Amino acid sequence: MQNAIQNLCRCGGLLLLGLWLLLAWPQDAVAALFGSDPEEEAQRLSKAAEEAFQSGDFEAALEAYQEANRLVPHPILDLNIGRVYGELDQPEQMALHCKAVLMAQDVPEAVREVAQACFDKASLLLVPPALAVQTIPEGAVIYVDGREMGVTPWHGQLAVGPHQLAFKREGFLRAEHEISLDRGVDRFLSVTLHPVVYESFTLESTPKGAELKEDDVLLGVTPMREVQMATGHHKAILYADGYEPFVLPIDLQKGEPLFLSVTMVPSEWNRETREMWPFWSLLGGSIATLGAGIGLGIAAQDARDEANRIAENAASEEDRGRYNGKRDEYQRYSLGADILFVASGAMLTAGLIWWLWPEE
Repeated sequence: MQNAIQNLCRCGGLLLLGLWLLLAWPQDAVAALFGSDPEEEAQRLSKAAEEAFQSGDFEAALEAYQEANRLVPHPILDLNIGRVYGELDQPEQMALHCKAVLMAQDVPEAVREVAQACFDKASLLLVPPALAVQTIPEGAVIYVDGREMGVTPWHGQLAVGPHQLAFKREGFLRAEHEISLDRGVDRFLSVTLHPVVYESFTLESTPKGAELKEDDVLLGVTPMREVQMATGHHKAILYADGYEPFVLPIDLQKGEPLFLSVTMVPSEWNRETREMWPFWSLLGGSIATLGAGIGLGIAAQDARDEANRIAENAASEEDRGRYNGKRDEYQRYSLGADILFVASGAMLTAGLIWWLWPEE
């Protein structure tokens, strides 16, 4: 009897422990363990999704609606998913889910009308927006993102997003315009073109005969006198065989003729292929002359030292004669060394001038 009572107490304790664990465990975990009603869970998710939608958290709303639709598929959930995709600017998915509602059976008429409106809106967003363009005057070639599209007035459909427009017409300045297109919104653009005003410039170059080009179009060959060009900023390039291309900005202002003079730099190829024997000859002569000058300088130093030694120990007329001879020898050697040093520097300078001086 006592054992039976002990066993009963043990069972009661285990039961109470299990009940406490069940109450303390999170409800989601309990539902996962014992199962829950899919419809109740779908309603809970749908309510949470609507709250997220109202607060602007469309990503959370989409996730909750999709999970609810997975548990209990329903046309209204599909419609709500389509609404969320519309807010996320994904008209393809919006149209897909709204069309699923229209194809479903036994859908209330009110729901079908909302789904039809949803599908029509998505279809409109899927159509590329239209752009109509006119220029004053007409007849300008229009370029969209660098691609020629036709002549103004022009209209057509373009992809959603930003686009770079350019307009060209003979006798008028090039015009550029940036435009951004949105889904379902057609745009109209009017651009006024300004006539070209010309001014003159004169260009001289060293060497002569250089070609001046702008955008690979030949403008002339130097020297160029009073050349007419549209006012404004131009970026031209000078080309000459054996010389580095020279980028030449030309800024023309109305009523201000421009004079330009350019000295071009020989290219490395030109420096390597021109006759260099004069440079090497002058360089060699400079080194040899410098060596001879150093030798005379050393001899002059020795003569001066000997003259000083004789002067310190002179005791006769003979010593005085030897002193005068060494002094004269020092002066001759010193003068010769100075002349050779000057000649060496002159030859080196001449060689460098030959090497670096631009050819005509």
